Formats: sequence, C-alpha cells, structure tokens
Amino acid sequence: MDMSSDHPVGLGIGPEIPPQLSLSWTQAAEAAGLDAVWFHEAIYSRDAAPVIAAAAAHTSHIALGAGCFSAIARHPAMLAMTAATLQELSGGRFLLGVGTGFPARLAQAHLLPNRLFSTFAESVELVKRLLYGINEPYHGNTYHLEHLLSMPVPTPVPPLYIAGWKPKMLALTATMADGYLARPVESPKTMTRLVDHLHQHRQGAEDLHIAGYILCAFADTRPQARQMAREDPFVVYQLSVMDDDVLLENGFDPQLKRIVSQALQRGDQKAAAAAVPDRWLDTFTACGTPAQVADALWQWHQAGLEMPVLQPIRADNQQAAAAIEAAQRYQHA
Repeated sequence: MDMSSDHPVGLGIGPEIPPQLSLSWTQAAEAAGLDAVWFHEAIYSRDAAPVIAAAAAHTSHIALGAGCFSAIARHPAMLAMTAATLQELSGGRFLLGVGTGFPARLAQAHLLPNRLFSTFAESVELVKRLLYGINEPYHGNTYHLEHLLSMPVPTPVPPLYIAGWKPKMLALTATMADGYLARPVESPKTMTRLVDHLHQHRQGAEDLHIAGYILCAFADTRPQARQMAREDPFVVYQLSVMDDDVLLENGFDPQLKRIVSQALQRGDQKAAAAAVPDRWLDTFTACGTPAQVADALWQWHQAGLEMPVLQPIRADNQQAAAAIEAAQRYQHA
C-alpha cells in the first residue's frame, strides 16, 4: 500500500496503554510524520476498536491499524461491521489486521474451536465477502449462512493483514490477504524465511505488504537498554515460548529456553531474566539509543520487512518519544 515516506514505519501501542495515553502517542506519531500506528488487543484487555475510533477523530492523515483483532473471538459479521465503520470514521485510513488470538485466552473464554485454523480461515473469507458486498450463500465447517445481508461497503475496502507464523497461516496470508503482520520477536533471519515463504505461495508477491512489530527499549547505552528489556515480563515470556526450530535457526541452543521457562514456571522472574543472554536480546529485539535502534531496523528491512512497527517495551512517555525519534531517523536515513 502507498505510504508517505520512502521507508514506511509505524508505532505499536499495546492494550496495557490507557486510551488517553494511546491518543496522545498517536497524535505525536502523526506530528512526527510516521506512517501508521497499530493498536493491539487481546481477550480480557482493552478493546482496540473504540481507541482506533477516537484516534480517527483526533488525527487527519496517519494510517490506523488494528494489529490485530481476533477473527475467532469476534464473529465475522461483527468484525466486518467494525472494520467498515472504522474505515468510514477514519476517512479511508484503517488497516485491518486479524489473527486467531492467544489460544490459552480463547480457551479461558470458552471460545477455542475444535478446528482453530479452519474456523479462522472461514471467518476471514466471510469478512472479505461482507466488506466487498458479496452476499451469496456460504457453507463451511463452522459457518453456514443462507443469506449474507448487505451492509454498507466501505470505500476503499480496508487492506487485510493476517498475523501468524505457522506454514498454514502463511499460505492463507499469501492467497487471501493484502498484507502480513509479523509478531514482535521475529529475528531478521527468521523474517527472511517468512517473507520467502509468503512469496513462494503468491503470484504478484510485490503487492503483499509486509509489516511487523519490533520490541524496543531505549537508554543512554545499549547495555542499559538491554537490561530494561531483560527485566520485562512480556519479553522474557515471549522468548521462553519461542519454537525450538527458530532458536536453532538463529544459532541458539533450545536448552537455554527451557531454563528460562522453568524459572518462570517456578514464579522466579528474576532467575528467568538472568538466564536471558545479550545475544537473544540483540537478535530478537532492538535496544539502545534512538540512533542505534534506527540502525538496527535496517537488518529487518533487508530481510523484507517493509514497515517496522516500533513497540516500546516500557509503556511510558519517554520511551514512546524515543521510539518516535528512532522511527524518524529510520525514515530519513
């Protein structure tokens, strides 16, 4: 999709951020010339849709992405309605990112289907049909609809991004989506493989836009920023559940992951953090000064990531401002 800068870049806002602070950061990102802000949500967290609606009312040109809505927790009809309304409110600036959502949280809410992937694929297909005004009967394994009622068709239809890293999700993205949204702990090496996989499954792959979160921490020195990332429970958890093949792909012994995971299971966050090596943080996150983080982004850019989405690990104004500065440096390098 078209973006205003030569090197598109976005800011990521997680569901732990209060709505008023999210709005402030979005306005700051727009004023700084960033291309997009992506809002993440998860079951039992803040709802991203009203935050995006508020951001649409208080900005004029920055793209606003749902990164991402659960196509399992949200019925496809409701998901399409939400997307169409946000596209209308934003004047055509909405980016629709969808994923399954965390299976554990889906299970806690009694929303985990027996066929997770096929249910997701059917939901995505129905959302697309509704957004494009196709109201033909639909019969799948999960959804059976004789009459898809017409709804207002947004102009333009918002681009659809799919989040997921397993082969079937990548193949679905390549065949059905306008873009791909990578999770926040993909290394440049792994990103290269994912992008190659997407291109292998799609003719005209150049029209598939690749975006992805980059967890980032900022301080006066890289060791200080690394320590900030190391002490963050979300970062440590993400590293502790990484697939063994991804660790091997990046030259790491999976046994170290099990040491981190076992410490977390004992409730010993300090021991888990201490077991995370610097090389993990340098490979899977971006830590340092804004200039150092901006330089690091080029590794992901060369791997095929067209829009890095900088998500501050620590949710405060200083870190958000540093992320915006790093994004500007990357844009104009």
